[in-house]
Amino acid sequence: MDKPADDLDTPTDGLDIAIIGMNLRVPGARDLDTFWRNLRDGVESVSFFTDEELTAAGVSAAALADPHYVKAFGLLEDIDKFDASFFDLTPRDVEVMDPQHRLMLEGAWELFEGAGYDAAAFDGRIGVFAGVGLNSYLLNHLGSNPQIIDAIGSWQVGMSNDKDFAPTRVSYKLDLTGPSVSVNTGCSTSLVAVAMACQSLLNYQCDMVLAGGVTIQTPQNVGYWYHAGGVSSPDGHCRPFDADAQGTLDASGMALVLLKKLDDALADGDTIHAVIKGFAINNDGALKVGYTAPSVEGQVDVIIEAQNMAGFSAETIGFIEAHGTGTELGDSVEVAALTQAFRHATDKKGFCALGSLKSNLGHLDTAAGGASLIKTVLAIQHRQIPPTVHFEKPNPQIDLANSPFYVNGELREWEAGSAPRRAGVSSFGIGGTNAHVVLEEAPLQPDSGPSRPWQMLLLSARTETALDRATENLASHLERHVEADLADVAYTLALGRKAFDHRRVLVCQTAAEGRRLLQEKNPQSLLTHVLEEQGERPVLFMFPGMGAEYMNMALELYDQEPNFREQVDICADLLKSREGLDFFQIWEMDGSQKAPAHLASPVPRPIAPAALFIVEYSLARMWMCYGVQPQAMLGYSGGEYVAACLAEVLSLEDALSLVASSGRLTEDLPAGSMLAISLPEAEVGRLLKGSLSLAAVNGVSLCLVSGIVDEVDRLQDELLEQGTNCFRLQAPLAYHSAAMEPIIPPLLKQFDGIELKPPRVPWISGVTGTWITDAQATSPEYYARQIVRQPVRFADCLRELFTHPEFILLEVGPGQVLSPLVMQHPAWSSRQAVLSTLKAPQYTQPELSSLLTALGKLWLFGGAIDWSEFYAREERQRLNLPTYPLERKGYWIEPGAAAAEVTPEPGFIGKIRDIADWFYLPSWHRSHVAGVGSAGGGTDGGTGWLVCADRDGFGSRLAEQLRGKGNDVVTVHRGSEFAQLDRQTYVIDEKNPEDYRDLFKGVRDSGGTFDQIAHTWLLAAAEEEDSTHIDRGFYSLLALGQALGREFSTSITLNLLSSDMHEVTGEEQVCPEKAAALGPLKVIPQEFPGINSRSIDVQLPDPGSWQERRLTEQLLAELTVPPSHRVIAFRGNHGWFRSFDPVTLGEGGGDQTRLREKGVYLITGGLGNIGLAMAEHLAKKVKARLILTGRSVVPPREEWDQWLATHAEEDSICQKLRRVQALEERGAEVLVASVDAADCDRMKELMGEAEARFGSLNGVVHAAGIVGEASFCTISEADRADCEKHFQSKIYGTGVLERLLQDRELDFCVMISSLSSLLGGLGFAAYAGANVYMDAFVDRHNQTHKQRWISANLEGWVFAGPEDDMAQVGGVAELAMTPAEGIEAWERILSKSRSYNQLVASSGDLRARIDQWIDFDPDREEIASQDSQVRHSRPELMNAYTAPRDELETQLVEIWEKTLGMGPIGIYDSFFELGGNSLLVTQLVAQIRMEFQLEIPLGKLFNEPRIADAAEQIRTLRVAAQMQTAPDDAEGEREEGVL
Repeated sequence: MDKPADDLDTPTDGLDIAIIGMNLRVPGARDLDTFWRNLRDGVESVSFFTDEELTAAGVSAAALADPHYVKAFGLLEDIDKFDASFFDLTPRDVEVMDPQHRLMLEGAWELFEGAGYDAAAFDGRIGVFAGVGLNSYLLNHLGSNPQIIDAIGSWQVGMSNDKDFAPTRVSYKLDLTGPSVSVNTGCSTSLVAVAMACQSLLNYQCDMVLAGGVTIQTPQNVGYWYHAGGVSSPDGHCRPFDADAQGTLDASGMALVLLKKLDDALADGDTIHAVIKGFAINNDGALKVGYTAPSVEGQVDVIIEAQNMAGFSAETIGFIEAHGTGTELGDSVEVAALTQAFRHATDKKGFCALGSLKSNLGHLDTAAGGASLIKTVLAIQHRQIPPTVHFEKPNPQIDLANSPFYVNGELREWEAGSAPRRAGVSSFGIGGTNAHVVLEEAPLQPDSGPSRPWQMLLLSARTETALDRATENLASHLERHVEADLADVAYTLALGRKAFDHRRVLVCQTAAEGRRLLQEKNPQSLLTHVLEEQGERPVLFMFPGMGAEYMNMALELYDQEPNFREQVDICADLLKSREGLDFFQIWEMDGSQKAPAHLASPVPRPIAPAALFIVEYSLARMWMCYGVQPQAMLGYSGGEYVAACLAEVLSLEDALSLVASSGRLTEDLPAGSMLAISLPEAEVGRLLKGSLSLAAVNGVSLCLVSGIVDEVDRLQDELLEQGTNCFRLQAPLAYHSAAMEPIIPPLLKQFDGIELKPPRVPWISGVTGTWITDAQATSPEYYARQIVRQPVRFADCLRELFTHPEFILLEVGPGQVLSPLVMQHPAWSSRQAVLSTLKAPQYTQPELSSLLTALGKLWLFGGAIDWSEFYAREERQRLNLPTYPLERKGYWIEPGAAAAEVTPEPGFIGKIRDIADWFYLPSWHRSHVAGVGSAGGGTDGGTGWLVCADRDGFGSRLAEQLRGKGNDVVTVHRGSEFAQLDRQTYVIDEKNPEDYRDLFKGVRDSGGTFDQIAHTWLLAAAEEEDSTHIDRGFYSLLALGQALGREFSTSITLNLLSSDMHEVTGEEQVCPEKAAALGPLKVIPQEFPGINSRSIDVQLPDPGSWQERRLTEQLLAELTVPPSHRVIAFRGNHGWFRSFDPVTLGEGGGDQTRLREKGVYLITGGLGNIGLAMAEHLAKKVKARLILTGRSVVPPREEWDQWLATHAEEDSICQKLRRVQALEERGAEVLVASVDAADCDRMKELMGEAEARFGSLNGVVHAAGIVGEASFCTISEADRADCEKHFQSKIYGTGVLERLLQDRELDFCVMISSLSSLLGGLGFAAYAGANVYMDAFVDRHNQTHKQRWISANLEGWVFAGPEDDMAQVGGVAELAMTPAEGIEAWERILSKSRSYNQLVASSGDLRARIDQWIDFDPDREEIASQDSQVRHSRPELMNAYTAPRDELETQLVEIWEKTLGMGPIGIYDSFFELGGNSLLVTQLVAQIRMEFQLEIPLGKLFNEPRIADAAEQIRTLRVAAQMQTAPDDAEGEREEGVL
């Protein structure tokens, strides 16, 4: 090819815009290379369908036979495919998302990576100007599945499909902070977006900008109807400017470009594909035939404006990529407009080629202009003008002969003229918005500068398979591009890619070597690691001491790494000027030549300490320059001086002076020696005689001894004779021995005038083996003795290090001295990365290769590296390398598909439209019994068990079985107070939380532990007193939960074993008092994440029988596996699990119970909102005679008028009275009574009064109970009085009703229960327990009484008023019933009151809610710093953002942000306004408990859900805790003083 034009390197005018990235997906091409080949070869990429394909797509036979139906479309492949997990989207998110949004997301990511940028790490603002086409997926796919929209919610569907949200979704997902604008101008959208993006850059609104468009039409595999005179082609071919042109056809595609100001692009080393010299947009206005018609005047104006901005003559433009729709009117208008525009500058004819991409693909709608722009850029780059397909002879309506243009019908070389290659691109939208862009060939870019002889290639991905594909793709790229500069490849990979958890690094010298090693995948050279934890790992620097130095150490690095060289030169100058010592003598060979870097000879004694200090200090500074900042340090002997200097205890000048002095002071000392001995410290101590001293403890069985030479020789001979492993060190002195003591005084003298400051970075002291204190760090005595006399307690240092496995341990020295000691320690785990900056001197690996390997490993293990600083001294270019290998899967909803094909979002439960589908029937299903029949039942394994059992009961025998299988079992019996009988046996008051805490402490103090609890106190005969079962079950579990929640943050499984709790076969004698224990059992795991629970109900056989042995085997097998069901039962040989099966209850029904006209109905709780709603319904429907009871004190009826006249409108009693009066106005008769449902005498009296007035009772609705906020009491806060409030009406009141109604014939008796008995709910332990009791009570009642009752577990209600009876079970207020819905649900249940014991009404999918609230996996629900890895922005709130004011609030902000996955969060932001819900509150409480060891009541967080509130709570709790402990502490101090 010819060379570029001469003026390509002329200076820019500041208005030029560089195109630095392009990405495109169009019919027939998934990438730019394929796209260009198709253009060059004149390929038409339109799909033509067979009749069979169209029939399968649903096209009718009549359409297929119609000549006007054209069987063609510009089809885009794999529009259903998307990598959901890569963008942190759920399958449900993606299935309902417009595929245009999906494609723009993927395309944007690839665009940035293709340009060599990690968008989120870009230091500047990135804008987005883009648009998408008509959303046919919403119309044709989602719209034909209304049940999907109902399930997801119209708001969410709208957010996922509105075209306005496509660019902002890109900005959100890629963390782009520049302007994000949805552009919608029809066919010209993407080129208008380019022009707007250019203007945004010139206006300094952003520093880089994405522009373009996407269009996807669905379904794709169908044709279209041809209409004469329209814009559609009759045969599926587009023939721009041709005599046979009759229109175009639609196509799907994407075209995106990345723009930057040219000056910035040149400075940043970007690949510049072309330069935008001018751009313009306008609108035709009304001066045209019609709204959809083109306008010559509008097109002329926009072209001239763009050319004027470009600043050069149109005569220098060699190619125009036209809008070119192939319509008779459109083509003629466009050429006429182009001709007029060009004639302003030239009269030349036929010099400018004319083309149109639509001849290849069809019309890409919103992506058309962007795709035409990319085509033109590729033509400029390849210096060829591709053919316009189908062009044979010009349209006779176009006067091409007298125009500046010719239609290019074949591939043509684009010869260079006196000016750079230049082109124009037009795009005109229906509605009249026009755009024109003028392009110029990219200027000559400077070659990359020199670089290191070794390079490091970094690869990462989210998955192992993606990492392998990325490796293969890079190898293939290097094979195709042998000219690639390896340093630029490394630079682009380091700075232009986001780092994911699956990581791989390769150090190599040439591109060919890199390609070979990538293909071989040899793990010795291609290092791979998977990060297990999120976030950057901290780094600890380890500095070796004397003995690590050698001649020529770090010489190669000095020559090749400027950052290291710069630091060495600074230190060497200081050493020379202040101490008169020449550092560079360690690199001298014969006085003039530097020795080979691998030569390891002893360093002269006077210079050795200073030389080692300089190398270690300079290496550390080099690492820090690369962004590797030590969070902690460790210095071995003299290495502590380096740590002290870096921690700013010592200045560099003072540190150099001190280490140089230590070297000089040793010159007069006698020779000594050091011996390494493979024995523990205690045994080595017995060997020390004479001058011998313990110099260091380097490991469990590795010590150093030092002393005068003769004595060390003698000790070595003795040890070798004994067969003890030992070896001599090359040490000229007896370091860390008594022989060194003479230099301590003069060394201390050197500290005179030196200021020692507290350390800014902590380090582990080699003297103490733990963290240095400020007092030690600022003590001259410490430094003088630690470097020459005190033994180095490196093994103790390691023990401290191993308590911090998060640290990456980086040895910063001239070899590998400390690293092997770390890895040889038996307590070291491979999870703790240990790295060395340089290899040991005996290795031949070049030092730079060693450094880059260490740097790469540091990155592999999660260390933070500033790659821009690493490359700061080089002139590098960003290359177009393979982008992330997205792992796409199909996410698609076919038109009219079943709702079951939609993947539901975890945690999202929508309201079901049809009330008939709200109902569920409790049932029992056979289940697999784990392990039964296998030998032993499978409980072997040393698990810790806490068994709550009665003496000599079944629970005690079960405990013995567990103990016999090798488990550590603690048995707890019931008693009046706490007592420890032996290490494994305790007595407690089962209702007292403090006794459980004493129990846990006793177990811990005795060395025991447990992670399983078997609560067996409900394995007792049902005939015992009711209160006994309540205490043994409900109150016992409540107290246990309070203690567990306070004492344990680890995983605990709570197994409740009971008998006669459930009716499974119908033959059981159900005990509802036992069933109440299910309330706390369900709620404990909800309020205390980490605690798991299950209920196992059995029928107790005779003690010692074979049936008991079988039951024991069943239980042992079940207890060894994680709960598959939360409520199970064993009956005989079979296991059963409870489920709730859907049942449809339509209006009316076969055994419908009729409400009697003027029937007499008792409604307990009748003065509450629910009771009054039912009363209003009965009054309206049958003019009922009503008895309404309630706890509210209502004045006598004769005083109602006075009360109403003297009390405010909002007074709750006034409101009740008015509603009762309204009942009477509707024809009802009402008897109101302030009575407690549990008061048997008063209720008996009331019934007698009612029957005397109204006649016999026809029906009862038991709706009494504590509702609203008063029903909420968390386990941590609950006491017996709180619980008894719930039990009063629902437990004791239910029993009263049974006694009073047993001789009455009723049409129905309905217990108004709650979903809390199924779902539990935060703060609902007592409320749920009371409702479970009612459900079980109905089972027992119907076993023993002729009159059937029914328990109705109703959805929560919501009322518009000051009192809210809604029980917010499940935390989903959107599911709550309106009064009308509640009455409808109640009536349908009423119609089945003679058929069932229990019916459930849930407005959301009950099974999904049970899965969310009961059968949840705590590990799945827990929010950790991993996942997600997407960080949401703080939403707009009514209050302004307020930052944390102190450390406590900062800690709470971190917990809030971690839990909610968003930030920044202000201290006055409401947790719930930020999107928090009940499930997240429990995680929040757990995080606070773990972080602060304090318990904030759950209710407090509901009522005061702000960080400022929580901080105040914690401060209050801390003060209270201090006040409780202060007297004991003071007493302890006094006693200590006496002693």
